[in-house]
Amino acid sequence: VVHDVKPSRNTDKSSVFLILNELMTRFIGLAGSF
Repeated sequence: VVHDVKPSRNTDKSSVFLILNELMTRFIGLAGSF
């Protein structure tokens, strides 16, 4: 079980980073239109 938790945490971290990156890109795009 412990071995399963470590990789899932790692993927969760990277997926959250990707989502934040996409949100920032969209936010900058919206700010650019104003």
